[in-house]
Amino acid sequence: MMHNRALKFAVVAVSAACMSPLGGCRVTPDSTAEARGDLADYNAKLAEAERLAGEAQKAMNAGDDDRAISLYRASIDASGDFPDVWNNLGLLLLKKGDLGAARSAFARAAELDPTDPRAYYNMGVTNLRAQWAEDAIEDFKKALNISPNYLPALRGAIQAADLLGRAEYEDLDRVKRALLAERDERWRAFFERQRYLIQSRLNSAKRRNDKSPD
Repeated sequence: MMHNRALKFAVVAVSAACMSPLGGCRVTPDSTAEARGDLADYNAKLAEAERLAGEAQKAMNAGDDDRAISLYRASIDASGDFPDVWNNLGLLLLKKGDLGAARSAFARAAELDPTDPRAYYNMGVTNLRAQWAEDAIEDFKKALNISPNYLPALRGAIQAADLLGRAEYEDLDRVKRALLAERDERWRAFFERQRYLIQSRLNSAKRRNDKSPD
């Protein structure tokens, strides 16, 4: 079994510099002054949220995690519509060991952009660190449903399955796909061991079933 000390997950950071508001969150103006005022207020909040997110990204890159967390939260207070902000906040909270708050941030990022596998992957990493391997593998599977060959999620799902002692054909398929994409020799060695172990367990289960009376 591979231990976290040997191979750690690389959580996926995203840039806050090029974020844009979600299309579904735009205000549609009408001819009234009130609507124009609402739209102006909305756009002002978006601009402030982007400004704060940019400052948070700078603090994050500089290693000033406390300031980055404070700025990301201020950005969310201005507008909570940016999935990247939630994801980056989750990364910082995960780094600090605040697993519950980190997972909530990643869940919000996934809710805002369900087409991006990174938030689901980061939820899986969080659950693995909490030693909830069953929940983690479900999160990694959600990431892989979006992007079947997303290598970080393949790594996570294979490690979670190993921690659970699982040996199913879907696990074997993920190992084979990971071997096609992986270039890190440490991970490749782990995957090769997993392929042998899973295949051996599946063969043993098949032999037992073949010997079972009708």
